[in-house]
Amino acid sequence: MNEFIEKTLYSEGTSGKIYKCIWKTNECKVVALKVSTLSIQRMPHRPDYEIKLLTELKHKNIVEPLKTFRYGQNFVLVLPFLPYDLLSVLSKNNDPEWLKEQLKGITSALAYIHEKGIIHRDINPQNIMFLSEKGPAMLIDFSTAWSSENPGNEVKGKLVTDVATGPYRPPELLLSYTNYETALDMWSWGVTMAQMFTHENKPLFDSGSGENFGYSDLLLLSSIFKTLGTPTKETWDEIDELPDFKKVHFINYTAQSWEMILPNAPYDARDLISNLITYSFKKRLTAKKALNHFYFSKT
Repeated sequence: MNEFIEKTLYSEGTSGKIYKCIWKTNECKVVALKVSTLSIQRMPHRPDYEIKLLTELKHKNIVEPLKTFRYGQNFVLVLPFLPYDLLSVLSKNNDPEWLKEQLKGITSALAYIHEKGIIHRDINPQNIMFLSEKGPAMLIDFSTAWSSENPGNEVKGKLVTDVATGPYRPPELLLSYTNYETALDMWSWGVTMAQMFTHENKPLFDSGSGENFGYSDLLLLSSIFKTLGTPTKETWDEIDELPDFKKVHFINYTAQSWEMILPNAPYDARDLISNLITYSFKKRLTAKKALNHFYFSKT
């Protein structure tokens, strides 16, 4: 660790601490150290698997580690220091073609990992970072990722539901569905994309502040239902597969139109988002199909 100097704590999360520092033996680059302590790790966080994934994945829109090593009881990832997240860059660059290019890049990254059977499980604006305000967008934080080839302690069909962040969590997770696949990421990505067009770039759904009292699953479900309408067998094919849906009596809300939900979004963006934020996870667009949507192909 002596090769890294002027370390300052940049952020701290469940999966570890991020330090900003100077790598003195590598041209004095400013880098980020992601330090994960093994003794405090809890499922679904797997720092060892994150290191394995990021070392193997090769895509221009996925962050690539500069170095990895063990330091005592810690796993350390040396990463490029990415100072901007999606929302902070958006506040400084409102060019719709530039935004489209960044969103297409992350969609391409999702298609790439999904093709390999990897579910990211934490798609949100804070996990899309930039080295500069010009781009490109980089997908980060694979600490809760899962794949059938390296499942860890999670068996396919019985995956944990304590994944994804606040308002980006899909409704099947909130209703204890454990047999999810890559469509889980596409809901979160749809909600993230929608936020690019909401008033003041606020999250599309309300799950509570997440600060003093944490996020609320019931509040989030209520917000989703008020927006998209309370689901029925007609609007959610897999509703009978959801363990907790019948445990709560939900108020019957009528769906709003997407013109009302995202009045500031262009039609092509609304159409794409509406095909991602759909109850039936079997009907959500895959990342591969989303790449061929006319929002991305239209010039």
